[in-house]
Amino acid sequence: MEILKHETEIDITHKLNTYELDAWLKHLELIQKEIDSMEKMWAFDVDGELEDKFVLQQLQESRQANQSLQHKLESYTISKPNELLCEDFQCDVDLISVHEQYRNLYLQYLSQYRNLKNKIYRLLNGKPATSDLRAIKYG
Repeated sequence: MEILKHETEIDITHKLNTYELDAWLKHLELIQKEIDSMEKMWAFDVDGELEDKFVLQQLQESRQANQSLQHKLESYTISKPNELLCEDFQCDVDLISVHEQYRNLYLQYLSQYRNLKNKIYRLLNGKPATSDLRAIKYG
């Protein structure tokens, strides 16, 4: 990303937001692959020690939440107005505010996914999950 001398702070913020949005989408794709791997690992359970079938349900819910968020972000990418067309400060503020709402959705999903993943790793290591997996809710 190149920042030009004539660009204002608002211009730079819009550029960073576009870059950030692209990074979120790539990260969600990687998480989707990670969920695939964890589902296979959990389902493989050679020695039968991973009896908690609720984990697979939670992974499937996380997959659905991931796909839903990816769809929302892709739609936002396509439909968001071109910031260069803003003629006043309020327009810029509105665009930044909408981006922050999407940022909050992404961070909320990421937090829930990390909690689920940490609990799964604890179970794989023979330790009890620190809290009930059923308490993890997406969206």
